Amino acid sequence: MKIHLTRIQFLCHFLCLLPLIILVYNALFNQLTVNPVREIAIHTGRTAVTILLFSLACTPLNNLFGLNSFISIGRASGLYAAFYAMLHFANFIGLDYSFAWNEIWGVIQHQPSLIIGLTAFLLLIPLAVTSVQIFQKWLSKWWKRLHRLVYLSMLLAILHFFLEVRADFFIPKIYLFLYCLLMVLRIPYFSRWKFNLPRITDLNYFFNEKLF
Repeated sequence: MKIHLTRIQFLCHFLCLLPLIILVYNALFNQLTVNPVREIAIHTGRTAVTILLFSLACTPLNNLFGLNSFISIGRASGLYAAFYAMLHFANFIGLDYSFAWNEIWGVIQHQPSLIIGLTAFLLLIPLAVTSVQIFQKWLSKWWKRLHRLVYLSMLLAILHFFLEVRADFFIPKIYLFLYCLLMVLRIPYFSRWKFNLPRITDLNYFFNEKLF
């Protein structure tokens, strides 16, 4: 079966895989700072939140500016976000606590930030599993309702981010502002706003053109 990729899809896959490539490169050449476990946690966590936030931005970008090329990468970017969240969780239970389940459970119970982060991750699992087209047809109208859990997962992930940094809240505040903005733009009144940008048709044509 021949797979066709548009420019925007190729760019999405490349940019979403780039953080993993950087992480592997740094691990292979011992460039993960003096605390590699924490460095991996920060890298995978921020990547997951960033990509998930971008996936939520795809629909507003289409609604506001007519960038329909971004609709085709919303689901893929959401799956990448779930993948990095899985790496973030695997780093916590594997590298940080060596699968010592009793100790892991004890730590989670006494740290609200970990409970919130774990909840955000668990909410992403059914969304990732049901993202394939067969589930969309099978679940019908319930599919969209189920996938609205991504809004809660995103909010919990940002809250987890706030609780984990403890000091410098500048970056988490930016994420929270963008999240709130995207939620406002999904309100029916604001989702009907249109901004006609010059040459937007050419831009969509460029992004939607097949590479191979």
